[in-house]
Amino acid sequence: MPRNFVFLLDTSSSMQYNSKIESAKEALTIFIDSLKPEDSFTIQSFGNTGTEDLWGSGPGTVEEKEDAKLFVNALSASSWETNLHEAFLEGLLRAKHDAEVSDDNVATILVVLSDGYASRGETNRTKIAEHIYELNVEGTVKIFSLGFQGSADMQLLDAIALMNGGVSATILQGQDDFAAQITNFLDSEIGSVLMSDVNVNYST
Repeated sequence: MPRNFVFLLDTSSSMQYNSKIESAKEALTIFIDSLKPEDSFTIQSFGNTGTEDLWGSGPGTVEEKEDAKLFVNALSASSWETNLHEAFLEGLLRAKHDAEVSDDNVATILVVLSDGYASRGETNRTKIAEHIYELNVEGTVKIFSLGFQGSADMQLLDAIALMNGGVSATILQGQDDFAAQITNFLDSEIGSVLMSDVNVNYST
């Protein structure tokens, strides 16, 4: 089944510490390599604004994947604040557009990776979660969330994933390296969304 991906990467300055940004970039590069030509993908970094830098969308062809990896490699964690609200809404609008121009058999998935709390724009957890759900009330886009232990707002990330048909996970300190945890999550969880809206009816 073809897939549309929108990947949101936190590039606030706190991502500099403990190699979080480098681990995220390593995992995202592995993720990009796994894409197929029939897939499409977008990479959106966020910090002070919902979109700090943007790549795509583009198909998962060799040429596009190489270009996207150069884009990822050039990303740096330099924003002072984290505008999670704006990032989610802008990414969700991009994902919904991809879904609208795709065939019905295409799964559309938004993945966010963050290490912080909303500190700019809307910061109220309830309002952020409600606004995202209202924009995605028809369930067109499945949202998956990853947050770094001890710094990410997992209460918010968990709620958003749960309300939008996805799964969330905490990237743990002292376990496997961060890049391996992110990669394992994407490998194990992204595939499971593909059959989530299939209803099987048996006739006698």
